[in-house]
Amino acid sequence: MLLTAAFLLDHDGIFALCFAAAALHELGHLAAVYACGGRVQTITLGADGGCIRHEKLTNAGERITALAGPAVNLAVTLACAVLPAAWATERLVLFTGANLALGLYNLLPVRPLDGGRFWESLGSERLLSRLEPVVCGGFLIFGLYISLKTRYNGTVLCAGLALAARVLLRYFTKERMIQWKT
Repeated sequence: MLLTAAFLLDHDGIFALCFAAAALHELGHLAAVYACGGRVQTITLGADGGCIRHEKLTNAGERITALAGPAVNLAVTLACAVLPAAWATERLVLFTGANLALGLYNLLPVRPLDGGRFWESLGSERLLSRLEPVVCGGFLIFGLYISLKTRYNGTVLCAGLALAARVLLRYFTKERMIQWKT
């Protein structure tokens, strides 16, 4: 229902471009799961992103699958960037920017993002636990700076807050589980 409302209220078509970038991102993951011999259980694409649940892959398969979504976004960005200048409509520029932002954002070393999944598949749990708060804090500071610099466009700040909330929720849930077991 939230997606329907977003499409109906988006008179400029920006949400549709972002949704298309997200769909391409998830198709990259989907292709990688199949290429690595996996089977998909569920696919969801919602207002807060997409998720493809699949059976367990090898560590190499998990790494390939994690990087496939951002790789598709960055490949689309590159493809759009090399198009002739005469084709550079406002929508193409926005679509290119959406793909670049989505690809780079998902490479951040924070779970549940693809960069976090990549580092997790390398067995770098300890490194991730230390990196996540630093990356989230930096992203929040960057979001605040962008928000003030652009006269209160809080898009980056909201993305940072959502990311920090996910990290905190996972941390407190994990801590409660540890306390409950002891």
